[in-house]
Amino acid sequence: MTVEVQRKLEIDGRVAEIQAQATIKKDIILALVELITNSDDSYKRIENEGRKADGRITIELIRRRHGSVIRVVDFAEGFDKETMDARVGTYGSDTSGFTEELSGRGYWGRGLKEAVISMGSGSVHSIRDNIYYECSLGKLYTRHKPSKATEQLRSSFGIRGNGTFVEIEIINDKIRIPQYETLKDRLLFFYSLRDIITNPKRQLMLVEKNNEGEIKRSEHLNYKLPKGLLYKHTSIPVPYFQGAIINLEMYKANEQLSGNEEGYFRENGILVCSKGSIVDVTLTRKYEDNDYARKLYGHATCDYIDYLLRTEKIPIIRSDRGGLDWTHPFCKAIDDVLMKEIAEYVKIEEKKAKDDEKRIESEKTRKRYSAALPELNNIAKMELDQVPGSGEGKDLGKNIRMPSSGFEFDPDFVHVVIDKEGTLTLKAIVPYEIPIDTRVTITSDTQEIIPITKEVVFTQADIDSETSLGVQHVKIIGKQVGADGFITAEVNEKKAEAWIKVISKRKQPIDTKSSKKSGLFKNIVFNKDSEPRRRVHFDTESGNIFIATRAPSIAMYFGLSGEGQEEGYCQVMLAELVVEAVCNVIARQQIETGKEPYIGEKSENINRVTQNLINKYADKIHSLLVDKKFQRTIIN
Repeated sequence: MTVEVQRKLEIDGRVAEIQAQATIKKDIILALVELITNSDDSYKRIENEGRKADGRITIELIRRRHGSVIRVVDFAEGFDKETMDARVGTYGSDTSGFTEELSGRGYWGRGLKEAVISMGSGSVHSIRDNIYYECSLGKLYTRHKPSKATEQLRSSFGIRGNGTFVEIEIINDKIRIPQYETLKDRLLFFYSLRDIITNPKRQLMLVEKNNEGEIKRSEHLNYKLPKGLLYKHTSIPVPYFQGAIINLEMYKANEQLSGNEEGYFRENGILVCSKGSIVDVTLTRKYEDNDYARKLYGHATCDYIDYLLRTEKIPIIRSDRGGLDWTHPFCKAIDDVLMKEIAEYVKIEEKKAKDDEKRIESEKTRKRYSAALPELNNIAKMELDQVPGSGEGKDLGKNIRMPSSGFEFDPDFVHVVIDKEGTLTLKAIVPYEIPIDTRVTITSDTQEIIPITKEVVFTQADIDSETSLGVQHVKIIGKQVGADGFITAEVNEKKAEAWIKVISKRKQPIDTKSSKKSGLFKNIVFNKDSEPRRRVHFDTESGNIFIATRAPSIAMYFGLSGEGQEEGYCQVMLAELVVEAVCNVIARQQIETGKEPYIGEKSENINRVTQNLINKYADKIHSLLVDKKFQRTIIN
């Protein structure tokens, strides 16, 4: 093609000293964030004119040993030669309509250029009003003469109307494209993309291709804010800055969230927003690592940020675009306002926690539970004839847990980390319970927990000849922190269910108090987050007996955190629940180890053995957990 413009990249004097590496830091994630936000800005300009925007943004990857390629394609405005020279060929001037109050992110007009320069070299291909424009950027900015947008050109870039195709070749061999799952995770959780990914008017696709252009993997990027309750919605004036208002929404998540330790990819924190974009995320200088603020998230929007960006000679955004400059007087004022609001929240949460602890953990209650647990483990030891705490049966000479009902998930209660594939184990006695080669369908009762595996089939090759045990694995994925629900496997009117809870990517704290205790049963825990359709259940991983305080029959007597345990009727109910859990666990293991034989229908065995154990041990467990003053003296 004929070269129309070739010159050094023009650099505005006010940012001449700022280098691309200071912003992108040779990080492909930061480069992609810049390109994605540029595309979003273009769509916003269309929407601000009252026109409908396509909203699609496609991120493409081609992984090579040398010269890997990343591309970002949108179907927005496209460039003409003047805007291409200004937005690609000029460094440091406004390039996104920001000074015209169009709510863009182009504070210094550097995003696209920095992304290209830091990675190696790149090119921009754009179609606008049926004219094709092309430029390249490296040491030189080169723009070719415009030409008609032919069908062949449109096909090569996948653009039917207007749009832009940015391609970057990664020349530096030290810069590696992360694996697909890692890259997807980083983009999903990057704080400044949250408004784009959660915007129903945008559709982000992450596509990996091979060298021949064939799609290896493609996925829609979809992020849902954590489940939670609105804590506060208010407008607050910023002291000493006339006309500056912060519109604040704060939420308390149902689950603990990852925080400052995750950097750009944190889940908690208040998103600080200008009129058109997210500029930072914070829990203020005082509360970043406060445990009581772990569940806090929300956003604080302040249009005054845009005003200062347009008028201040000293910018309030850090020169590396890494967020607000918290040393700036206005940013300090924002921090003070948010700190006051978060302090109020933390004070309330801290008081709740201490009040709950006082109400439910009296010395007498602790002693009663501490004394009961060793006795419960002695019962398990006697019935299972095993070393306390091993929790394992031999199952007909094999280290296998047999499904006591003949068809079940093992375990039937699972935590999955948000947007990470989890695996459930489905077991069946084949062909006695499930016929060979019969299709088993997998469904979910909530949109936030998705079965990747839609069906499984137990074939002859899957069945152990000695035990008749068939095992299949079911892949699932959770899409929202705090979501919970059932995954169901169904065949011939038989059902197996597993209850799933989606947790934060934050590493969950280890319950050191429970883990140090010996024996099968470690603790009795009142849990408001347990599935209310299961009043009580035993968690094999932690060794805890969980009481679901939101279950209707339990909520009639206990508070959400177990308040009321000192009342006589509550002690009796707790004892009944523990009897149910302990006897059920022991019965399952007795059947799985072959200590108790199968008689009749396998689904009836668990109930038969559990009832026998209840008759044998209920009075003893009651005597352990119910204060003597609430017990009648039995006269023989």
